Amino acid sequence: MLLALFVLALPMLDPSAAVPAAMTTECWTWTREAPNQVARQEVSFTAAGGKLYLAGGQIRLQQAYDPITKTWKRVHPLPVALDHIQAIALRGLVYYIGGLADWPSPSVRSVYIYDPVADSFSKGAPMPLGRGRGAGSATSYHGRIYVSGGLHAGSSVPWFDMYNPHTNAWTSLPDMPRARDHVSAGVADDRLFVIGGQIRGQGPVGDNTAYDFTTGRWTGGLAPLPTLRAGTATAVMDGRVVVIGGEDADSVHSDVEAFDPATNTWEQLPPMRTARHGTQAAEFRGGAYVADGGAAPRHQAPTDVQEALHVINC
Repeated sequence: MLLALFVLALPMLDPSAAVPAAMTTECWTWTREAPNQVARQEVSFTAAGGKLYLAGGQIRLQQAYDPITKTWKRVHPLPVALDHIQAIALRGLVYYIGGLADWPSPSVRSVYIYDPVADSFSKGAPMPLGRGRGAGSATSYHGRIYVSGGLHAGSSVPWFDMYNPHTNAWTSLPDMPRARDHVSAGVADDRLFVIGGQIRGQGPVGDNTAYDFTTGRWTGGLAPLPTLRAGTATAVMDGRVVVIGGEDADSVHSDVEAFDPATNTWEQLPPMRTARHGTQAAEFRGGAYVADGGAAPRHQAPTDVQEALHVINC
């Protein structure tokens, strides 16, 4: 049985305190990858068994991309049409967590588990009662799945929950210090960093808070996201949490900024060639692949563009 955990009360970060990230162009490069021929946004994208799986966007379509042959194929569709769904791969399976049946509600509690070998779906235990949501983030650590923030009943929530695939059970953990949706999250140095996102009705924020898996506590005071945006993609590369793209109320971003937990500093990396929001980054062989997304704010201009960020000569 898990012991009770305690949350450290934190002051809210002032977004105006964000400082520009240092600029570096060394060792990082973007390449164009094959488009999937179906423009959509608010999708999930994750890697399992040497393939990248793209799904969501208010349709049931699921596609698999082979980054070696640069080819796409259609695989078994999602059981239902959802968007703002989060995908995470563990031990060769793809877990589709929560999502929205419409914008900005209702949210769902469902967990759909895709087996690429069998090309079939099964169901996992739904998210805790009353805590279903979309537009959050899903990450993994030591064989567990962690869901941070999101939208429930059209409002931002601070909820933080853990799913154990071995026991097919959920555990509610201490809330994040502040409610946010459309957040970035990545695990580095035994900590989960939840970065940026937005508060529904108020706009994007620069919060950068970390959950320490060892102590079971949230900590703050970390350097905030320099460029305020939500709906970003996230990858952990070269020990840094890389925040890609996103949107604010008026524009879509191509910005790419990397947080180094060891130094509590940000670097500005080369931007995406196509500004986008509403997607995930699939990590494969040290690279981060970003497919589809919206090229304009507020669910406009879906794309089928795919690009990949790589670290070279480091």
